[in-house]
Amino acid sequence: MKRSGSASIWVDLYSGGLLKWGLWLLGLPACVAVLLMFVWPERTEPPSQARIDTVQRWIEPLPQGTSFDLEGFRSLLANAPDFARATWTTIPLPDAVKPSAPSGKQASPAEPMARAWFRFHYTVPDDAAPEQALALYGTRVQGGAYSVWVDRQLVTSRHREWPMQWMSPLFVTLPLAANRPGDTLEVALAVPHRLSQGYAV
Repeated sequence: MKRSGSASIWVDLYSGGLLKWGLWLLGLPACVAVLLMFVWPERTEPPSQARIDTVQRWIEPLPQGTSFDLEGFRSLLANAPDFARATWTTIPLPDAVKPSAPSGKQASPAEPMARAWFRFHYTVPDDAAPEQALALYGTRVQGGAYSVWVDRQLVTSRHREWPMQWMSPLFVTLPLAANRPGDTLEVALAVPHRLSQGYAV
């Protein structure tokens, strides 16, 4: 009986040893992957976390004429406020001031504004890895464009992304320079808002 073409090729590959080498080449990557699963060091400890349940709050009155828009939020970042006149109150989180104006009412451009400051102190663990940045996370911030400060220095602001701010959680990576094991940091979140519309953190 005449052998088929495929059977002939199979026999020729097998007798010539090419099949053995082909199987080795195909199986080698899978063997290496399985080996790495057993010898590669696994991270056994998750990154450390600290839950912030209480903060200090200060409601900073803003000058008349501060606008509730991109330009107004940007102008607030130019100069840090005078913290010497701040009156801090310890409050639990979450914190919200409900709107006093009816829903859907058009706000006046000259409507009074304020900026709510929330601060807490965080001591960097002694075993913190210097190359691993710290991050601040919050479920949601509603109000004007928030900004984050560390040791009273501006770290970041959401004034450019402010129109979509309510759709995404607060997640800010702090500069690596702030990760100094054993040091205590003052972290602050600032939320400008119209008095009639309130805020939520």
